[in-house]
Amino acid sequence: MGSLITETPLSEVMATMEVLDHLGVRRDDLKNFRKASPWTKNEIEKHLKGGIDDVIDCSSTPHGSYGRDWSVKYHDEQVPFHWNNGKNVRLVRFPSWLRAPGTMSFNVEEVRSLIEAYWKDEICLNANVLDHLLSKKYLVPWDWKGRKILFPGTLYNASYGQTYYAGVRGLRDNTATSPDRCVWVGCQYFVNAFHQADTFIALRVK
Repeated sequence: MGSLITETPLSEVMATMEVLDHLGVRRDDLKNFRKASPWTKNEIEKHLKGGIDDVIDCSSTPHGSYGRDWSVKYHDEQVPFHWNNGKNVRLVRFPSWLRAPGTMSFNVEEVRSLIEAYWKDEICLNANVLDHLLSKKYLVPWDWKGRKILFPGTLYNASYGQTYYAGVRGLRDNTATSPDRCVWVGCQYFVNAFHQADTFIALRVK
């Protein structure tokens, strides 16, 4: 018997089971895990110990928008990004004067200028990282729960009537409609969404 069993109090065991239950893990899933291959168990061990290091190609063509008349206007092709459980991602908000409703009806060039002005020495993650996380939602950090995470390293021409504004894609926690688990879905917004209290943009930590 390992020390984990003898040293872990029942309260921690129950708390862990509550987290798994919230994520939608069922009793049969635990049975299947016990029978899983060594490779699968090794991958889960990496997750638990904070060792997942997916390498994301950040120079490929990102996915398009979700059924709207949006097209990629700007895509910052970047060097590969090593996803280290989100530990190398910094979430920030725009300055307060830019977060007032109605102040962000900007085009793509104006948004790029604002980002350059406030984070000129940092890199905004692009939609390649977003697409990777949407394909492997288990990689999304738990502490992002309840937030909208936008990836303005890729900006879209977003049509609104006859006018085009800057659009951005991101992740949204959809738990409100599925309260028994944390559900991440793709989302897209006009850049005026930056003023919302639960909205952050993702920067690459150097």
